[in-house]
Amino acid sequence: MAGIRTWRLTAREGRAAAAAHVLVPGLPAWLARYRLLVQAGIFVLGVVAAVEVGSLVAATGGLPNAYVHLFYPLLVCTAFALPAWAGMLLALWAGLIPSHEGFLLVSAVSDGGLDNLVRPLTFVLVSGLVASMSHALRRQAEKEMQYAQLLQAEMERAEDSWQALQRSEEKYRTLVNTMDEVLVALDTEGRITEVNAAFERLTGWSRQEVLGKHFSHLVPPSAAGRLGRDFRRIIEQGGSGKLHDLSIRTRSGSWVTVEGTCAVLMSQGEPVGVVATAHDVSERRRAEEERAQLLRRLLLAQDEERRRVSYDFHDGPVQLMAAAHSFLDAYRAKHPYHGADHPIALAHRYLSEALEEARRIISLLRPKELEEHGLAGALRCLADDVRERSGIETEVETNVEGLRLEPHVESALFRIAQEAVSNAVRHSGTRRLRVSLEQRGDELVLTVRDWGKGLPEGGLVGGGAAGVGLESMRDRARLLGARFDIRSRASEGTEVTVALPLRKAEPCQ
Repeated sequence: MAGIRTWRLTAREGRAAAAAHVLVPGLPAWLARYRLLVQAGIFVLGVVAAVEVGSLVAATGGLPNAYVHLFYPLLVCTAFALPAWAGMLLALWAGLIPSHEGFLLVSAVSDGGLDNLVRPLTFVLVSGLVASMSHALRRQAEKEMQYAQLLQAEMERAEDSWQALQRSEEKYRTLVNTMDEVLVALDTEGRITEVNAAFERLTGWSRQEVLGKHFSHLVPPSAAGRLGRDFRRIIEQGGSGKLHDLSIRTRSGSWVTVEGTCAVLMSQGEPVGVVATAHDVSERRRAEEERAQLLRRLLLAQDEERRRVSYDFHDGPVQLMAAAHSFLDAYRAKHPYHGADHPIALAHRYLSEALEEARRIISLLRPKELEEHGLAGALRCLADDVRERSGIETEVETNVEGLRLEPHVESALFRIAQEAVSNAVRHSGTRRLRVSLEQRGDELVLTVRDWGKGLPEGGLVGGGAAGVGLESMRDRARLLGARFDIRSRASEGTEVTVALPLRKAEPCQ
């Protein structure tokens, strides 16, 4: 701003200097378009005046002093108005002193000889020098007037540019200070060069308190190094970056969570820093945490209910079926003559199948493999059970064999895999099934893939086309905060994918 004000002062001085140069003698402005005509008139007047002076000399034998004293000022004025060649010609013409009787100089030479040339030639020489100097002064005055006009125009453009820049700065300042998002500008060293009103409202820091300070003053030490590397990369390579769940220290010492974007700040084609915009997500993060806690309790309650149901089912109907099965075994041992189609034999076979199915349901309600071997081990047991019951070729791939998660996370992922495998076995007609549990970067990815007939509509399944089982899987993934995806193509099978961020998986220590 100081530089702009300096230019503004220079513009005022330039206009004053231009006004002073306008006073230099020259043609009036309103005659500028008739300049050639005026010059021709002045030249004719000069010729006529010289002839009249010659006539006066011829009549009186000389010029009064008043005429001599007026001749040179007249010649100077004429030289200012006429081109150089016209001024020199007029000086030569006046030096010859023409009259109605001819050139007096020629008559003087013919009457008195060459001695009479000294005075006329001196007169011609002096007149020529006067005309030449006057013309040079005129040219210099014209150049100075042109320079003054150029200077005035340049100063006016500078004044207009300053006013436009001032309006732009006011508009920018109004826009920045009225925006809801926080704005922070940093130089290449990471020092704060600008903040907006939203930053002051959110953090309590005033603009004067933070200008010139390093950005690490506002963020946790654990995040300062990572942010510094990100900012240097943006400055060196250009482009932009994301700010995820960044904690900002307020003036009171508390912390607020923001997220947003940052980009390189350019000036005259060169990077001069980074500008970051962000918005407060503290309330949203607290709400998400509360929701996650509620969902976690819901999952735990569901698992507990499943466990209670499995215990009741095991201690109630299953025990009764086991007792009945034992009674029939004892009866058949005493009466072996009953054939395979006898009602007692059929009841014994059906009761055996029901008892086996009941025990399988209990194992699904409360898979002991999940508690004993973790998620990877439970998926292997699930695949083995499918292979034994249906004859489908199954395989399990994992690179997290020893990873243990929180019980509700392991249970939710296992239920999703269980539902996806069940759908593939019952509906896809596949003869091959693959289950994978892998860590990819900072995500834990569960995938169930079959090579069956695919879903009826093909492609990505939306909520309306999904069955109860698909909605159940989608809901469980959403409860975990995981990304859920189903892709299917006709005759090429279906792939169910759940990607859970490891920071949400909460591995057990």
